[in-house]
Order: sequence, then C-alpha cells, then structure tokens
Amino acid sequence: MKKIITLIVFAVVLAILVGVYAIVSSTQKTEESGEEETLIAASLEKEKIAAISYSYAGKDVSLKKSGDAWVWEKNASLPLKQDVVEKMTGALSSVVSTRLVAPVSGGLDEFGFDEPSISVDATLDDGSVYTYKIGDLNPVTMEYYFLRSDGESVWLVDSSALTPFTKTMDDLVEIDKIPSFEPEDLLSCSLASGGKTVELTKDDTGVAGYHAQYSWFVRKDGASPEPADGDLGDQLAEAVASPGTFSFVDYAPDGEKLASYGLDDANAARLSVRYSVYLDESDDETAMSKTVEKDFTLSIGGRSGNGDAVYVRVGDSEMICSLPVSKTDLVLSYLTADLTPRDVFGLDFTYVESLTLTFEGRSYDIRFDEESGLYNVGDKTVTVDVFSSFFTALEALRATSIDPLFEKGEEVFSFTVHTLDADGDPDLPVTLTLFEAGGEYTADFDGRKGLRLSPSDASEIVKKMKALLS
Repeated sequence: MKKIITLIVFAVVLAILVGVYAIVSSTQKTEESGEEETLIAASLEKEKIAAISYSYAGKDVSLKKSGDAWVWEKNASLPLKQDVVEKMTGALSSVVSTRLVAPVSGGLDEFGFDEPSISVDATLDDGSVYTYKIGDLNPVTMEYYFLRSDGESVWLVDSSALTPFTKTMDDLVEIDKIPSFEPEDLLSCSLASGGKTVELTKDDTGVAGYHAQYSWFVRKDGASPEPADGDLGDQLAEAVASPGTFSFVDYAPDGEKLASYGLDDANAARLSVRYSVYLDESDDETAMSKTVEKDFTLSIGGRSGNGDAVYVRVGDSEMICSLPVSKTDLVLSYLTADLTPRDVFGLDFTYVESLTLTFEGRSYDIRFDEESGLYNVGDKTVTVDVFSSFFTALEALRATSIDPLFEKGEEVFSFTVHTLDADGDPDLPVTLTLFEAGGEYTADFDGRKGLRLSPSDASEIVKKMKALLS
C-alpha cells in the first residue's frame, strides 16, 4: 500500500515538473529564435462596448456609454475622465497573452478563478455580456492566469493586461478641487459657523499706524480689526492653500443625504477665501502683466465614518468630496483660537514720538536729541546703543502663553509709548506693563492681558531697563 501511495505522489510531482520544464523550455526557444509570437487571449470590437462593470478595492464601479461619452450608471451628470475609460475599452478589445496554459475542460479552481483578482463584465450594444477574469500569479513566469467567460482556454498574461481596471471612482471622476495659489498670495479668509464669524486678513484698514509691522489682522463677529499672530496666520494660509487630496464621496445627494454629510445650511461651516493671482499677458510686442483678485468658498461638514476625513463641497457644486481631517481641523480651530500676537511689545518704532518709563514710583521721559545724537532719559543722557539694547529686547519678547486670569502680582515697571498716526499727528498712547508674582512674570500691552513670559527673558529686560536708568 505504501508503495502505491509513493508512486502516486511521485507521478503528481513528475507531472508538475514536466509542466514547468515545458514552460521554461518554450520561453528559451522563443528567446533563442529571436521571434516573438503574438497570442490574443480575448478580443472585442471596441466600438460595440456599451457598458463596463467591475469591483476593485472593495468598491463596485459601473459605467455605460451615453452618446459619445462614458457616464456613471448611478448618475449620468457626474463628470468622468474620458481618457481613463478609453484605456479600459482598449484593454477589453485586445488581451495579449504569452502562452496558452490549459483547456477549460479541466478544473479552474487551481488557477484562482473561483476568487479572481479582477473580474470585469463587458456588455456589448447587442446585450451580450463577456466576463474577463484574472486569477492567480504563476510563480515561474511571474504572469497571471486569464480566462474569458466564453473562452475555451486558460492563458498567461502580463500583470498590465487589466491594469486599467485597478481604478476606483476617485480615479475616474473629475474631482472638484480648490483653485491653485501660493500661501503668500492669500489675502483673507473668513470662517462662519454656528453664528460665529472670524476673518483673518492682510487688509489693515482701520488698524492703528503703530501696528504697521503686522502682516495679519483678525476681525471677530464684525468687531474692529486687531493684530493677529503672524505664525498662526501663515499656518492658516498654508492649510487653506494646501488642504490635502480631495476624494470623491457622492454626487447630487438629496436633502436628507446632504444633511447626513453635515453640509446643509444649518450645519456646515463656510470658508470664504480671497487670493491674488499674477497674470502675465506679455507677447513679443507688448509687456502686459497685472495682479487680479479671485475668490472661492468651501463648505466644511461632518466627519466620515472612520473619522479620518471630513466632508466638503466647493462653492455650489453638487459634488461631495472629503479632505484629510488634520487640515480641516486646523482651519476650524480658528473659530475659537486665541489669535493674539505672541510678541509682547508689538509696535512699529517709526510711529513713536516719545516714551515714558515708570519704575519704583518715578517716571522718566525719554526723547531723542538730534543735536547731540543721544537719548534724554529724565535728567540724564544715554547713548543710542544703550537705548537700542533695551528697546530691541522689548521687540524680541515672545509670550510663552496667554492667560488673562493669571495672578499678576506687583508691577515691576511700565513703559508708555506716545505714538503718531499715519499723517504724523499725535495718536493714542499705548502702555506695556510688566508684573511679577513669586518669580512668575506677565505683561499687559495695548489691551492684551496675561502675556506670560519666561523668567529668564523677563529678568533680562529688567536688567537692561535698569541699565537705561543708571
């Protein structure tokens, strides 16, 4: 009995080796002869293909021909990339094989057709349907087994044979996206949601002249513009200009479905963006270029089922897309974020007329004497270097955090700046006050309170302030 089993096993192994040898020797003979034989495993008349359906990455795709264009079966108005679909019809019209493997009369499960890697149904204009299947990989030739439903044989084909069908709707749809622009070309963006509105803008209309050093300004709920932190403004500009890859979700959903995406009027956040574009219309005879302003809107809805994306819609488009949650969360955070500048002493020295320093109950008027080239500090004089050391250190101060409710403690000194407006006329004074409580320092400046400082930075400022008065 053992001998019989051994003989059976030996026969099976021998049959496999013979098959492998036949394939390899066939390849060698073809290479030696220098001749390439073209074998067609399947073919269809491309012009007669009326519908295509297949599954890839767990998603079903169904397309049909409408006139001269290919459309999505669920919604014919959805814009598709026609060139991508044309590659599909081209692949179906002629499948090139390297060799015939076996007749269909034998079992097919061993080739992987019971659970094919790719299965495509092609429907012709006469209603006939042909199914193309890609099975397992042949480990010897590194090619795939191929079978068409009406065929009589199994073939080996290159992996590229049905590559056009490794596409999801994201690859097929002409997906909406925002216009392309550079972050530095962002002029303003306004975010409205839940009755709140925040606008970050480069427009300094209505801003005091001594804030000219700021590039970003914020308006909240229609209030007057205030300086905004430059780093935060730049981060938002980057997020708006490069929000990530738009992925297709749905097209023309009904009201109930739209609400489920959080994109109905009652729930969606609305981002309104204005940016500049440089147009170069020069030719050989004229040099015409100009900068124009453009705008767009983006509605931001709820999160997807797995939480890693957010539903969005560009303008009034009927297409629903999704974006990575990281960028949209950053944009939405600006509704509640503290956009207060982190620079403690934000002031353009160009608009300074005079200064008053108050320390230990005494006030010192500070003015520059053009005749002597020195600064008068009370009844003393100091060099430009001594004053600049103090003033430059103030300009470089950055708050580690902002906490208006933090216990201030005792006043260390106050520094009042008498400013000028854009026309050179006296404007309202602004004051910086430094406080200390148990080694913790905070500052108030121009209505901003609770600007917390590192002890080392605060100690350095106090040291330079005392040098100014000594």
